[in-house]
Amino acid sequence: LAHDLGQVLGCGAHMKTLVRLRSGPFKLSDAMGLEVAEGRIADDSWLDDLYHPDCIVSNMRAVIVSKQTEELLRSVPQEHEPGQDSQKSQGMRFEPTQ
Repeated sequence: LAHDLGQVLGCGAHMKTLVRLRSGPFKLSDAMGLEVAEGRIADDSWLDDLYHPDCIVSNMRAVIVSKQTEELLRSVPQEHEPGQDSQKSQGMRFEPTQ
């Protein structure tokens, strides 16, 4: 980001700090500290803080695929050794299409 700004302005640039205020549906203002989270776990109220799974993907575009592509995607093993690329291990490579 700083490099891009420097390029646009025609000079060097650097960044001292960067704070992400939002990532998808998650806002920094909704974040809680570790001590608060531990307290919520201790008093068994942590379930109130969970997001519904639909909320997490609500800002993503849907992709409609053919039945054949769906079957291919579902056939890729979901569990693999840490650090191992399951797509490479199966000789498959999936690339996004425009």
